[in-house]
Amino acid sequence: MKILNGLIVAYSLPEDAVAAEAAFIGVLNSEHETYLEMYGNTLIDLYTAIKKADSEGIVVHCLFDHTQSCGPTEKALVIDLVNSLKNGSVVITTAGPDAESKSQIAHRKRIMDVSGNTCFGSVNASHDGFHSQTNDMISFNDPDYVNAAIERFKTRREWALTNHPEYQIKP
Repeated sequence: MKILNGLIVAYSLPEDAVAAEAAFIGVLNSEHETYLEMYGNTLIDLYTAIKKADSEGIVVHCLFDHTQSCGPTEKALVIDLVNSLKNGSVVITTAGPDAESKSQIAHRKRIMDVSGNTCFGSVNASHDGFHSQTNDMISFNDPDYVNAAIERFKTRREWALTNHPEYQIKP
């Protein structure tokens, strides 16, 4: 558990869709290493922003849920992303090492950079998630939160690579 510090911006979707989507993708506009955990991801603008950041030398680490990454829409997008990344990485996972049932979904929806910029909430990275569904998202800057979250991200990533090599997409 972590008590967040600083200004917290709360977005109510779909009413705040444009601002929330811009804030979420905007984390990739920093010059900092970025970590993305996503359950569902069909938002073309997000894939484009990841590729752009990567082409500018910004390392973007992605941790995607297995059930969603294998879907017909998402799989082609994930394969294309894996094949285009020069600096970042994509790892496919399930709920992970600390879950009671490790095979459950990885349902987190979060993007954060090492400077502390973070967005997370209930919204999947999809047009409908931002513009058609009722979801919530918050954004804030808290380096202490991000440092702890990155350690958990790395643990889950290593666990997925060790325990689920069959899910990984090779370039």
